Amino acid sequence: MRYIWWLVRRQPVRVLRGSLIGTAWMVGLSVRPYLVSRAIDDGLRAGDRRTLALWVAAIVPPGSAWRTWASCGTAR
Repeated sequence: MRYIWWLVRRQPVRVLRGSLIGTAWMVGLSVRPYLVSRAIDDGLRAGDRRTLALWVAAIVPPGSAWRTWASCGTAR
């Protein structure tokens, strides 16, 4: 345990960056299912195609951007 704290004290910027990226990753994983559920509830069940199209427009770009960012990170 002392070794881990020593690393944290020696590399605080990396630890901060890693925690921010990890948090963003988890938020990104949880936002998409929420958006899909809202699209189903507000668009499909209500039969409102305009609302459904708006929710789909809210789902697709972040998913594409996230996929691009993740693939760039793994290609290093």
